[in-house]
Amino acid sequence: MQRAPLLLSVLILCITLATASLATAGGSAYTTYNMWYEVPTQMWAINYKRGTLLPAGTLVKNITINKEKIHLFQSISFKRVSDNKHFRVHLRRKFHPGKTIENYRQSMFTRQRLKEQTADMTEREINAILRGVLVTGMSKKAVKVAYGIPPQHKTPNLQGNIWRYWTSRLVSKNICFDKNGRTVRCVTNETL
Repeated sequence: MQRAPLLLSVLILCITLATASLATAGGSAYTTYNMWYEVPTQMWAINYKRGTLLPAGTLVKNITINKEKIHLFQSISFKRVSDNKHFRVHLRRKFHPGKTIENYRQSMFTRQRLKEQTADMTEREINAILRGVLVTGMSKKAVKVAYGIPPQHKTPNLQGNIWRYWTSRLVSKNICFDKNGRTVRCVTNETL
């Protein structure tokens, strides 16, 4: 009879290890920010604001890192749970200096649902995130959920008050913050 508690303990340990392994080796998670795509397998870590929106908080699975030595970039693959659609985000290192593909994967996915990710945000911020837009008065955290992390080659410091995002390969825009870390209209940028 004493074998039952031992077997139960071993089973719990195996489940715990399997769950931890899934979290690090491609299990399911939620996207931490909105991503855009025109071709789902040809997305870029720069996160051009064009095409179809893959919303923050989307449940995904099979998260894997692809390190192809013959290419100038590495990529992260995953599938959307709702329809099993395959996505691949390419990371071109020159646009993300100081970031590894593993760092980037960690910033893309979380165990928290969108409601948990946005618990400390205003209703206005959450509505903007859901629409994939920015509005004046958003916190830096809300901007990251709405637009993602800006490419590090033009925004190396997230403590700064100007972040640059790309809408296409040739068009970028600055997002400006006040001293409290809230979005304001940029003097040279009328997009907010």
